Amino acid sequence: MSRGAVVWAPSESVPDPINEAWIKDRSSVAAGARMLEAVQLFRAAPDLRMIAVVDVLQRPVGALFERDVRRLLFSPFGYALLSNRSLAIGLGDHVLPCPVVPLDAGAGAMLATWQEQPGAEGLIITDKGRYLGTIDQPTLLRVAAERDAANSRRAGARGAAIQQASQVFEAEARALATELSHASHTVADTALRMAERAQQIGDGTAAVAAATGQASTNLAEVAERAQTFAGALAQVACDTREARVATEAATERARAGARQIDGLVTAADSIGAVTALIDEIARRTTMLALNATIEAARGGEAARGFAVVANEVKSLAAQTRSAAAEITREIHGVRDATDSVRASQSALSGAIDTLDGLSATMAEAIGEQTRAGQEISAHVTEASAATDHIRSTVNNILQGARSAGQDATVMSDLAVSLSTRADEMERHMLRFLDTLAAV
Repeated sequence: MSRGAVVWAPSESVPDPINEAWIKDRSSVAAGARMLEAVQLFRAAPDLRMIAVVDVLQRPVGALFERDVRRLLFSPFGYALLSNRSLAIGLGDHVLPCPVVPLDAGAGAMLATWQEQPGAEGLIITDKGRYLGTIDQPTLLRVAAERDAANSRRAGARGAAIQQASQVFEAEARALATELSHASHTVADTALRMAERAQQIGDGTAAVAAATGQASTNLAEVAERAQTFAGALAQVACDTREARVATEAATERARAGARQIDGLVTAADSIGAVTALIDEIARRTTMLALNATIEAARGGEAARGFAVVANEVKSLAAQTRSAAAEITREIHGVRDATDSVRASQSALSGAIDTLDGLSATMAEAIGEQTRAGQEISAHVTEASAATDHIRSTVNNILQGARSAGQDATVMSDLAVSLSTRADEMERHMLRFLDTLAAV
């Protein structure tokens, strides 16, 4: 270890903190101070054996020991030499390593650090890395002696507690051995009764297993029939859905025919309006032709040609009105036929709507029956599976009952072995207690 180094002890949380009352000195000198300053501190405190040396941040860098500067303390010539300001003698190589212990390290760590440095005059104590003070060797010896005495008292108390616990343990162990002996006899009797009950359970379980097997067979047959019924209902439901689709298509076609008939009626009404217009024009043309004939008669021979034309126009107007009347009669016939078709179409649509409603009701009823059939099939299948599981469980119980009978026999043998072991444990325990008492 180089001169001027510091020995640091580990800082750890312990339940026995360092008591600051153990710190006997808090003085220190700076690392760059003159030796005269340290010697004056030693001369002022004759019992002081070490002085901490700190840096500018108050961190310890080592210590000065009284034994190393003793010659300067008691030599007038040496003291006079140190007092000479022109020489400015520093600490130099007199700064030696000294163990440093944080305040929160604990008394145990403090003493362990001190014991690792044989002959150390004391320890430097720091708080958060900064110098706090020193604990001298006599204080450390006193603290160590007090801790040894406390440990001795605790060891004595521990021995007395062990003695008392041994006595209690002996009494409890004897009682336990007695209870184990009684328990072994009880276990043997219980094992015998268990064997008898296991035989009874086995006989009853075998009968239950046979009945369960028959029930499983019956449920399997019912499940098969339920599945067949569910399949038939599903086919009927499919056919009903197809019939409903066809009915809906017929309904749509009937509605389309009704719309076409409405269009035909509208067209006939439009033709009737045009025919009435033509009749009105022919009537006015006839009136004009009549007026023209009258005027031609007034004109005499010069207007004879105009009279001929007026007669032709009048004839054409009469023919036009006759054709318009015929068209009107035909339109009335078409309208009557259309009304008849519309009535028939409405009746057909009503019948189809009724049929669609019945189909929907039937499909819903068949759907409910199908779902009911499927649920019945599923429930019967589950019941069959449950019955199989029960049969398997009953078989397992039967095997367990047989095993229980065998285990009861083994338990009886173990009870005998337990009684023997209890006696052996009591003997070994007594020997152990005798040995413990002799220690």
